[in-house]
Amino acid sequence: MMSDQKYKDLSFISDELGRRMYYKFSPADNPADSPLLVILHGHTFSAKPSRYRNSDWNVLVPIDNYGVEQAGSWWLGEGGDFFVKSLLERLVQKTQEKIGSNRGLYFWGSSMGGYGALLHGILLGADAVYANIPQIKLLDTSYSASGMGKFFGPIFDKDLEFNDLTNLIDGNKKLPLFYIAQARFDHKNYLEEHALYFLDKCRHHDVNVHFEIAPIKGHKIIHSIDDCVQLMEAYTPKTAPKSISADLKTNISSATFDVYSKDLRSFFNENSIFIGKNIIENGLWSVASFPEFQLLDKINWKDNPFNNRTWIWYFQQLHFLPSLIAYDLHFTSCNGVNKAISIVKSWVDADDSGHQSDDAWHDHGTALRAKNILLLIEYLEKTNILSEDLIFLKTIITIHANKLLDESFYSKGTNHGLDQSLVLFQISSYLGDHPLCDKWRNESLERLRYELNNSFSSDGGHVENSPGYLVYGIKQYINVISTINDVDSKLANSFVEGNVIDKSCLALAFFVKPDGTLPLFGDTAKFTVTDFFGTFKPAAYDYFLYSIRKGSVGAIPECNDLILKDSGWAVFRSSWNRHDFNKHLHFVFKCGFLSTYHRHDDDTSFTLYAYGQDWFIDGGLYKHEPKDPMRVHFRSADCHNITSPNGIRAHRDRSYSNKTGIKDSGISNDISYVLGESHMFKGFTCSRKVVYNRLNETINFTDFCKPNSPLTIKAIKDKMSKEWVTYVTRFLIPLDIEVSIDGNKILLKGNDKTLLINAIDFKGKIYKSSGKKDPKIKGWTSQTANSYERATCLEFMHFEESVKFNFDISWINTAKNDHVINDFIFSASANNDFINVSTSLINASSKKLKYAFYLMNGDVKLEQIWYSSDFSARFDFKDSYKTLELSVICFIRTEAGVQLRKRVKVHLLGAI
Repeated sequence: MMSDQKYKDLSFISDELGRRMYYKFSPADNPADSPLLVILHGHTFSAKPSRYRNSDWNVLVPIDNYGVEQAGSWWLGEGGDFFVKSLLERLVQKTQEKIGSNRGLYFWGSSMGGYGALLHGILLGADAVYANIPQIKLLDTSYSASGMGKFFGPIFDKDLEFNDLTNLIDGNKKLPLFYIAQARFDHKNYLEEHALYFLDKCRHHDVNVHFEIAPIKGHKIIHSIDDCVQLMEAYTPKTAPKSISADLKTNISSATFDVYSKDLRSFFNENSIFIGKNIIENGLWSVASFPEFQLLDKINWKDNPFNNRTWIWYFQQLHFLPSLIAYDLHFTSCNGVNKAISIVKSWVDADDSGHQSDDAWHDHGTALRAKNILLLIEYLEKTNILSEDLIFLKTIITIHANKLLDESFYSKGTNHGLDQSLVLFQISSYLGDHPLCDKWRNESLERLRYELNNSFSSDGGHVENSPGYLVYGIKQYINVISTINDVDSKLANSFVEGNVIDKSCLALAFFVKPDGTLPLFGDTAKFTVTDFFGTFKPAAYDYFLYSIRKGSVGAIPECNDLILKDSGWAVFRSSWNRHDFNKHLHFVFKCGFLSTYHRHDDDTSFTLYAYGQDWFIDGGLYKHEPKDPMRVHFRSADCHNITSPNGIRAHRDRSYSNKTGIKDSGISNDISYVLGESHMFKGFTCSRKVVYNRLNETINFTDFCKPNSPLTIKAIKDKMSKEWVTYVTRFLIPLDIEVSIDGNKILLKGNDKTLLINAIDFKGKIYKSSGKKDPKIKGWTSQTANSYERATCLEFMHFEESVKFNFDISWINTAKNDHVINDFIFSASANNDFINVSTSLINASSKKLKYAFYLMNGDVKLEQIWYSSDFSARFDFKDSYKTLELSVICFIRTEAGVQLRKRVKVHLLGAI
């Protein structure tokens, strides 16, 4: 960013990382009764703000001095972190609050500023946007190919939602009146690929637009800002001032909130205001990724338009109440609370008359509905609005409090139970004069103490089986401690035993992949992890910040690997170095059964990310519909990277899995390993040992699976007698990885690397499939909630009574020359049974090459495996070898003779 001295005469706002947005604000003569105009400059015009002033307009001129050469980030941000977008949205919101105007929001911008004006005008619900020669689509255009791509590319990471502004044009939503001005002779294809492209989308959706093509040449401003303002004044419908009493306006603007103050700040944002506005003005409500739903005056509470339990969960908790309050706070009106009260009355009438959904009193949804009703009560009391409805609402909140107090309704030891207890405490704190207040408070505090001390294992892992719920659990923890602290700081300081939140923060730092997302274990969906800690800073916070910010800020963790033995996780990383952060190897192993909540049949499964992409993935959440066939599949053993008995369904009874977990582990700078044992298949013991050699980036797996009861032994022998498959080793691989099978060697071709799976002694059959639903579901993954996509399912079919399956994975570069060998990676490791040797070529292919291996004790050759085309080998490990200094020499020969020779020490891995 440019020197702060350059902007010493400007004001600024900053985010939690200290990143500033400078701006100049020129108020109108009568700010509260004048519209707000936001002027966004173009690329390289960040040196100083526009001098435009107008006595009838409030004028806000921000500066975007981020991006390549600090010349502008198209009002978004850098590397997929759209912090500039967030800063601008917060600046506009704060400016509107400061001037107290509700007379309209307008944007003007040119080129890069035109793009920003359209983007933020749409997102912030502006009345009108004037965009001069705007870019509409950044990447993949003639303009980007002409040299601008070097400025566009660094803005994004993988999320390209804002690359094309036409993605935001939807005829079903209220949009600004657009004014587009474009020169006839601009850059090559510029008119067609931007202004006309945008116009076509507006026409397709019947969106109103003023469009001008000026008969001039060049990429420049066509009309002055003042002319543009006059044009917008002429055609844009004026925003009328709200009809509201002076006393009510004073009450709303001066209201302060107690127990719910933090929640108010969390929902009072542009998205919540937009949701509330859409309900009030259009009668439409949308939540999460679901389509809009018509929220009529007469609501059918049995509605389930999308056949989805998660949507019902939102619907029944009255998730829209905070948005209706946010609408009133923003527009200084009573329309939002009037609608909110009528919705609560409708819900109660349906419940009293038996016309309510079966999910109306869901354990978690009930708590969150009570929280939303409590927020409505507090808002009404603080603003003295419609006080005659408070008796009704307090009666309803009392019913909810007593329901939450009921021991049979309490979901002990779950994230649901934690929220139930927290909301009960919040009710008791706010309704302090209620005769049952002490009972509510005492019981809720006792439950909260239990929940916080049992939500996490002693090592910081969350008990509900996924990285996604680790994030949710930490957020719950912060919310609980913060809420209690607002009421009794001494109680909050002594509430939790030990330093579990510090360990959880460290665990989360390790779980975050180099690309900023989480591995999809359990009920985890894909999202970018951001800093949600606020003012609460655990001891490991700087490690967490380093992880999510890819080494740009924070502190580098002290170790590359982390073992969470109690909760059943292991994380191995190649490095924490900030250089090429996105390309680091990230391996996660899971083996633990601590709760049936959000449980998947995934003990001994793993995920692997390296070189900027995923190689082995997991199924993910999909949706909370327990009987949906796809949901059943995503939770089952068939959708995880494990070895399992064929045709045997995993149980979810913790009493049978009390021996499941991590049995052995070790970490070092060179080699780290973990051994997990699972008992999730009744009558079978399954285990997996993983050894990661950081020096040459090879990973060795040894899987065991055997029957351990007379019944299962007989069942396996019966299958063998019929030559049926007894065990299956499955891997789930992203569809963009090309998978090819060559005997016992499987090649996974990625963007820049090829991964080799070397199944050394495998004697069964290997199959791959993708996106099948019949006769059996296989080859699917769910990256985002309520959707799924194809993946490659790779299966190794075993036919033995007991399986001992040993395989290695390593990377080779894409071949460029069949005859020149530049270098090769070579590793040798031993357990009690074998010495395994593996090679991987660098910048070469394996065609017409021969390999030989010598097992050495010092300079004495013990055994040799002569030249063959097999680039891996195995020596039997003898007892006499245990005291020797073993090494292996590898020779590689082409038709022209020996090209390379390399010697490595044998690493002893110990008994398995």
